[in-house]
Amino acid sequence: MPTKLVPGTSLFVTIFVSVVVTFLHSFNYGSIDLLLVLMLVVGSIIGVQVGQKLGERIDSSGLRALLAILLLIVGIAIAYDTFFAEKIINGAAIETSSDLNVFSQFIIDFSKEMPFFYGLFTIMFAIILGVGAAFIRRFISNLRKKILV
Repeated sequence: MPTKLVPGTSLFVTIFVSVVVTFLHSFNYGSIDLLLVLMLVVGSIIGVQVGQKLGERIDSSGLRALLAILLLIVGIAIAYDTFFAEKIINGAAIETSSDLNVFSQFIIDFSKEMPFFYGLFTIMFAIILGVGAAFIRRFISNLRKKILV
């Protein structure tokens, strides 16, 4: 596979892994942190756009080297967490429902009562944000071309 196709293919495969993990997490724990999902999706959208532009400017050997460095850093981080990091004991205070606003309480109730639909909603939300970001990027790109030409 050409090196320039690897990031896009990897992201495409990651979608399916994320779907499975989201459903399993919603069944096992009864909730998904929507704020975390939102941050991950927005970060992914921005990262993909920036990465695509950088990938167009970097030759295949440089891209291969960057990918190898990234995999090495991730491997070192996983090894450190697995073998050397101290295990954190869950001693955090649990928030009571009176401390939460109406939206947060709705999310908690929705995730506990209907974890399957909560996971499905989260996945659809991520897909809609991704498609929306692609349309916005295309619109800005076309607008930039019209202005500059």
